[in-house]
Amino acid sequence: IEPISSDDSEPEPEREPEPEIEPEEQQSQRTVTFNTPLSILEPKKHEQLSNEERKKIHNRTCTIKQRHRYYRHELTFRNIDRRFTIRKIMNILRQYDISFYAVNVSTKTTTNTKQLYVGIRDPSLIQEYDQRTRTLFSTHHYNKINSRQRRYYSSSHSNRR
Repeated sequence: IEPISSDDSEPEPEREPEPEIEPEEQQSQRTVTFNTPLSILEPKKHEQLSNEERKKIHNRTCTIKQRHRYYRHELTFRNIDRRFTIRKIMNILRQYDISFYAVNVSTKTTTNTKQLYVGIRDPSLIQEYDQRTRTLFSTHHYNKINSRQRRYYSSSHSNRR
């Protein structure tokens, strides 16, 4: 063991120049250290959920799965008349013998237009249903339905007098 001198007058021995390392080699030789707290590296301990919380989570996952199943095969109608309610839409679909799981209407906030999504039970009939329902749920369709209802309503009331 050589003693270390604290004498600054002594010149330091010259080092040999290190060979230049190509950028690719340099990147592979770098060592990166992170100062992470140990709590992050340890596995997290999950708290026990109450029965009520477990039930909520279960219901949510089942609902999402069911919704996914309902809308796996769907018909989409764009720019439907805003006056069509869900009940009216469902009744019209039943009149056309369209077997469906669920009906959902969404409104685009930017253009204020309504879109209708109908989950179909039998995927082999989607083409047929699409052709049968092309003209449904438009403003023209709504006016046609309402004029029929008004005529029927007025004729039935005129007989009362």
